[in-house]
Amino acid sequence: MTEQGWSKLLVFESTHRALQAEEALKAAGVAHRVIPKPAVIRADCGIAIQVAPEVLDGALRCLENTGAGPAGTYDFRPRFVGSGAESKGGSDGTSS
Repeated sequence: MTEQGWSKLLVFESTHRALQAEEALKAAGVAHRVIPKPAVIRADCGIAIQVAPEVLDGALRCLENTGAGPAGTYDFRPRFVGSGAESKGGSDGTSS
């Protein structure tokens, strides 16, 4: 989603909340992608929403207005060689 391959992941407390967020982002025209949550991120929900860093603030505002805000956000870069995914962020759901 960016030149270096980094993007932002939004993770949720439940699949229901993640699906609500997906619908809200779709209705607002915010570019996003629903992906499986990387195993290195601890959250109850098994899916995450990926957005480009430049649309993160708009996505969060959109979700705040709908009550479907994420439990946390993470910096994320998928690994195309090997297994799993690499993430960068605190265990409290905050990104750096």
